[in-house]
Amino acid sequence: MKIKKRELILLAAGVIIAAVFLANTAIQKAYFKFGRLEKEAALNEEKLLRLDSILKHAKDVNAQYENVVAGYKEITDSDNLLREIEDIANKTNLTILNIKPGAVKDEGLFKTYSIKISAQDEILSVASFLYGLTEGLKSVGVERVQINTENKNELPKVTLLINAAVFK
Repeated sequence: MKIKKRELILLAAGVIIAAVFLANTAIQKAYFKFGRLEKEAALNEEKLLRLDSILKHAKDVNAQYENVVAGYKEITDSDNLLREIEDIANKTNLTILNIKPGAVKDEGLFKTYSIKISAQDEILSVASFLYGLTEGLKSVGVERVQINTENKNELPKVTLLINAAVFK
């Protein structure tokens, strides 16, 4: 049983066609896998660029954080806070009648103090005090202002409720 030349050529052509088909299938699979890998690499490169830009700004953010927190670190407890409030009142010539520390809330990294201040003075002095208070002590916020006048000839009585954050 001798294979004829024509059968040999047909057999070789069939083997070549099968090999081309198998090679084409393998190349397509590899192409799709490399395409997915290329897409993943592009996405990861974008993420890396975003993270790199964040890291470049991290020094600036840390420096700004230190500048902001540095102003708060001077006040470590309620006594220092009350002293600072009294100093600001003295600088603005506000007549304080009474200062009452109120509730203290522990917020984790800082404590929040509630303070009630009673004063009797001109509205301009109170406004100057509030400005000095909120500008001088960045951690202080005014929650409520109440102004009462009993007599037209008297200076108004002002009650302030302020909240202050003190870092631990």
